[in-house]
Amino acid sequence: MDITVDGFRQWMWKGLSFLLPFLFIAYVLQLYNAYTLFMLSLRPDCAEWQVPVSSAIFLLLFIGNISTLLVVIKNKMEEIIMKPSTTRAERLIKKYKLN
Repeated sequence: MDITVDGFRQWMWKGLSFLLPFLFIAYVLQLYNAYTLFMLSLRPDCAEWQVPVSSAIFLLLFIGNISTLLVVIKNKMEEIIMKPSTTRAERLIKKYKLN
């Protein structure tokens, strides 16, 4: 069975669209954990330093993951929109920034 780059990209996009809801749920849970830990750190009986640091780490994970996912979705949508009107050489030039 031959595997082409275009065939792999089509399969990868189908796999990505399947994963998107699960990724968004996982990232919302990261945000929820950050918020919950932050609210716990504001309580007067919480004197440990680990709780606010854990909250900051979960928030940083959420920001990094969601921004990466949005950039990937944006690039994929641009690729889909640009695909019919351009040649393969033009797409490769844009992809690898050869101009």
